[in-house]
Amino acid sequence: MKKKMPFHRRFILPYRDFVDKVNTFDGSGLSDSALKEELRNSSHCPRRYGLIKETIIRCKGMVLFDTQLSAAYAMEQGMIAELPTGEGKTLAAVVTALSLALSGEQVQILVFNDYLAARDYKENKEVFQFCGLSCGCILQTTKREHRQAAYDCNILYITAREAGFDYLRNFMAFRESGLLRQHFHTAI
Repeated sequence: MKKKMPFHRRFILPYRDFVDKVNTFDGSGLSDSALKEELRNSSHCPRRYGLIKETIIRCKGMVLFDTQLSAAYAMEQGMIAELPTGEGKTLAAVVTALSLALSGEQVQILVFNDYLAARDYKENKEVFQFCGLSCGCILQTTKREHRQAAYDCNILYITAREAGFDYLRNFMAFRESGLLRQHFHTAI
């Protein structure tokens, strides 16, 4: 019989100290250009998350929950983060992708299907562009000539299926010009 976790331990937020440091930052007084400049130059993780939180407020009008910040930080640390339905997995992935891309990594956000890839790309590209990052999307119907440009973006929305098939298609290329340069720095 599986032992259940006691009720009082089930709702402990991981990385509470980190989230508290993020929440102490108030970037509402920064102009857009000052916020963008700070984003480019920030390497201190709680401060960067605070800047990202302010960016999402300005671009989307949404305030991140502590659970989203905690999940985003967990993913950035290479951990698995689990959030129930409706808890904001999409925005948690945006925070992680932004933080990693601002550090110079290319990030692929792997989603379940083309609908989610297109939806999340459209809903979040303004946030990435505000931060000076390029964002792309590859769907099953994306033509080959547009795929390379998407792979060269800082952040890419793609299904795991398409990423896998593009990887396999590279093995069937007869010329170097037929290869897609996929960047596998980080996948969320």
